[in-house]
Formats: sequence, C-alpha cells, structure tokens
Amino acid sequence: MAEVLRVSLVMRRMRYAQIISVLGDVLALFAVIGVLTFTLHSSAPAVTGVQIAYLLPPAILGIVAGNFVIGFAVAGIVIPSQTLLQQETPPALLGRVGSTVLSVIFAAQISGLTLSGMVASRIGVRNVFVACAVLVAILIAVGRLWMEPKDAAATAV
Repeated sequence: MAEVLRVSLVMRRMRYAQIISVLGDVLALFAVIGVLTFTLHSSAPAVTGVQIAYLLPPAILGIVAGNFVIGFAVAGIVIPSQTLLQQETPPALLGRVGSTVLSVIFAAQISGLTLSGMVASRIGVRNVFVACAVLVAILIAVGRLWMEPKDAAATAV
C-alpha cells in the first residue's frame, strides 16, 4: 500500500501537466468567449452555444467512463456472490434462495434511500456524503483486519 501512496517524480510531472492542460483549456474557452462577445458582438445564445459545445463532450465522456467503471465494480461483486450462492445452495432450493436474496437486496436499497433522505433533511446532503465516506473507510479497515486470511497476512510481513 505504501508503494501506491508514494508518488514518483514521473507521476508528479504527469499531475502538473494535467493541471496545466486544464488551465490551458479554460484560458482557450475564455479567449473564444472574449472574441465572440467583444469582437464579433455575438448574442448571448451564441456564446452559450459555444460554451455548451465546448463542455458537453468531456461531460458525456465522463458519464460514459463512470458507467464503465461502475459496471466493472458491480460485476466484481455480483459474479462472486452469485457463484457462491449457486455452489452452496441445493439445486431444489436455488430459485427460492435466489429470490430471497434479491428481495433482501431490494429492501436494503429502498430502506437506504429512505434513511438517507431522512438523515439528509436533518443534517444536510453534504454531511450525509461525508458520513457515508467515513462508513466506507471504516468498513474497509474492518475488512482488512478481520477478513484477510491469516496465512496471507503472515507471508506479507
């Protein structure tokens, strides 16, 4: 884990290059808006259209990339759990157990949405996200402490 957190000189340069690239894109957009507004005396809809045309492709690409990553993450959870469920359940009970598991998952989703809505109305949406991030960090720590096989922990040291 320490190797992942350690930032090499190459990665640091890459991060600086990304920041400079984003700043360059923003300056280019401001230059185009300035030319449209002050030199060509364009209307507000024309300037807005240029802004949308500039910002829409990265937004769509971000959504597509996010869905792609989430799809792989869900597959990494669903496939092993379904495999375990099918291996450990007697064939005669497979339909009942599968539908019960799905019912529990759907009930957890609905109750999670309801609970987060009630909590958000009291403490605010941002604080709900912070609390969820803290809970995820706690779950990761607990999982690393108690779910890691003992022989893997001994060989890692």
